[in-house]
Amino acid sequence: MKANVRRIGNQFTKHLCSLSLQELVDVNHSLLAALGVSHPALEKVREISSKLGLKSKLTGAGGGGCALTLIRDGKVAIDDHKAHL
Repeated sequence: MKANVRRIGNQFTKHLCSLSLQELVDVNHSLLAALGVSHPALEKVREISSKLGLKSKLTGAGGGGCALTLIRDGKVAIDDHKAHL
């Protein structure tokens, strides 16, 4: 049993190491949402970000704290995102 858990853990670690920062943000948010610590407003921010090709995740102590969004370089990307929120 322990060897199986270790093997699965190692496979998951290798998989995470192959992901980009954007993909890791998605994985992290999905795990937090599955724990029930997201909030409808944060999911809306995430939906808007996704439509703009950006990645967002919740941050804070859970239950609707704050959203962190990875923004591409440039003021235009920031202004685009703000305009849709």
